[in-house]
This record gives sequence, C-alpha cells and structure tokens, in this order.
Amino acid sequence: MITGHDNVVTGIDWSSNGDRMITSSSDGSLIIWDMNTGGIVANFTGHGNSVTAVAWSFDGKKIASGSDDGLIMIWNPISGAVERELRSDNASVTDVAWSQDSSMLAAASLNGSVQIWNPASGKALGTFDEHEGSVSSVAWSPDGSRVVSGSSDRTVRTWMPVTGQLDLQFDKHSANVTGVDWSKDGGWITSSSSDGRVMIWNPSNGEESAVSIRQGAEVRDVVFSPDGGYVAAAGSDGGAIVWNAESGEEVIRLSASNRSILSVSWSPTQSKLATANSDNRARVWDLDPDSDG
Repeated sequence: MITGHDNVVTGIDWSSNGDRMITSSSDGSLIIWDMNTGGIVANFTGHGNSVTAVAWSFDGKKIASGSDDGLIMIWNPISGAVERELRSDNASVTDVAWSQDSSMLAAASLNGSVQIWNPASGKALGTFDEHEGSVSSVAWSPDGSRVVSGSSDRTVRTWMPVTGQLDLQFDKHSANVTGVDWSKDGGWITSSSSDGRVMIWNPSNGEESAVSIRQGAEVRDVVFSPDGGYVAAAGSDGGAIVWNAESGEEVIRLSASNRSILSVSWSPTQSKLATANSDNRARVWDLDPDSDG
C-alpha cells in the first residue's frame, strides 16, 4: 500500500523501465515513487485544482498531467520542471494518453472533445468532437494512426488523430463508457462501462470478440496486459479483476478496500498491477497471471 496523498488518488502509471511510478490526486499533486524501495522520489505541485489524469511517456522523458481547471502540464520527471502548459478548451481534462513514439498527446475533456497536441511545440494538431457526451478515456493505436475514445454517450469511437475523421463506432454498452485501451499488437480494443461489462472488439471491423466479461459492479477503468493476453478491470466496489482476454475466464481477484478503484495500470514486466483508489491510497499487487490466483 502506498500512502502520501491527502485526497483521492485519481490516476496511476509506470515508467517504461518499471523502476518508477507516478500517481495523481484530487489534492492537486503528483508523486513519483521508487518501486524498489517504495519511497517518494519527488512531489510535483502546480495545478490549481484536482489532478484528474496522468501518463508517463513511452520514452520515459516526460510526464503529462491533466486537471479540473482544463490545464495540461508536461513535466520533466528528473528535474520536476514544467516544460509546457497546454490549455484544453477551458474544460476539465478527464484523461491523457501519449502516442507510442511519445511525439503526440491526446487529452480528453468533459466538454465531449479530444484534442491532439504536439507537446514539444505546444501546438494543437487537431480536435475530435463527434461524441455527444463527456469523454472519459482515450488511447492510441500502437502505430499512432488512430485514437480510441469512450464517452458518457455510451459509445466507443476510433478516429484519425489529426483530421478527426471518424473511423468506427462501437455502441454495445448500455451505460457510460469509463475506460478504453488498445492492445499492443493493435488487434483488439477493450472498453469498460458503468453497466458492469468489459468488452473486447476488433478495431478493423467493429465486431465483438466471443468473450463476454461481466464484472458485476460498475467498472471504472480497463487496461490490457503488455502481452495482450489479459485485461485488468477496476471496480466501483474496490475490487480489481484480471481476466483472460481470450477465454473471458477470471484469473485473479484483488481487493483491499470497499472504496472505488479509479485507475489501474500494469507494470512493463506484467508481474505487478497498480491501482489508484478513492481511499487516498495506491496499491501495488504482485501477481502471476498464469497462476490460479
């Protein structure tokens, strides 16, 4: 268990080498953790409001954070310096995601739009505004050619990042879409919803896989394992469940609190799962998806 924030832990992500982890919080701060010792490496403050999302770039050189005040900050993880401030249409930022080559950043907003940025130049490259509700989650295809977003309009949509051209729309959820992720091989997208379901579908044709996963409680976030063989889903009941992405079988169930988990993240080696909890704590779980749990 990791303690250091004074309010709800809203987001969590690993550095590319797995030695560090970053958490964001409603207390307005971000904390970098040493995953070998569990100690605090750095505490970043600068947002005037709750920090709602955080993501470490794949090259390890930058951290992006988004806030309720609509501000996106790009941080140097070593010096703690703010290298760039980006303004997201003056709307609360709900999620941020780096492209695989770390050259572009997608930022989702409560106003229903997703903006694409070049963080190096500070230039906005494009906007997707086809959703009819707030956008809760965003992720990139591995090759950077498409973005997937999930919304309170109950849809998941894939689109071209600069032109904003709609590619596919997936509308099988019956409530708010809360999380999306793209498998590292590009072959599948997973989405979670307040309807208690985790769905896996093909981004080339929009068809569902044969897997049907029902978590029971509202699902707040979902992410593929690095090898794409598993999905981890965060529940409003304080539990995180690891599922086999091919068979839909439950593999591991994790629970340490009855307070909602807001975000979940796999370590690069796939040996650990980190959760951001509304009880002001983050947790790191040792796990082996090939075990019987």
